[in-house]
Amino acid sequence: MKLTLHIWRQKNAHSQGRMVQYEVTDVEPEMSFLEMLDVLNERLISQGEEPIAFDSDCREGICGTCEQIVLEGEVDHRDSVLDEEEQEANECMMVCVSRARSARLVLDA
Repeated sequence: MKLTLHIWRQKNAHSQGRMVQYEVTDVEPEMSFLEMLDVLNERLISQGEEPIAFDSDCREGICGTCEQIVLEGEVDHRDSVLDEEEQEANECMMVCVSRARSARLVLDA
């Protein structure tokens, strides 16, 4: 699987930020969003670039630390944080275990 990510990169509050596009290959369909970021971060680190920072704690979908707002797309929810009604609303996702169900997923991360 190949994914294209558009990520806002900004070193600190005083520097100017910009959108950066990343192509991520070798992504397996069963990977969570956070696991996919691990693949990208390993590549960035090996190239001497800054990895993408992402808050997470449990990586099991039980704490809610990694919750992100869903702007567009459909999520395959695999967490234990959201109840059935919240999952059906599709307004947020736990990126440590959940993944995209649609071809396009836009998060406000």
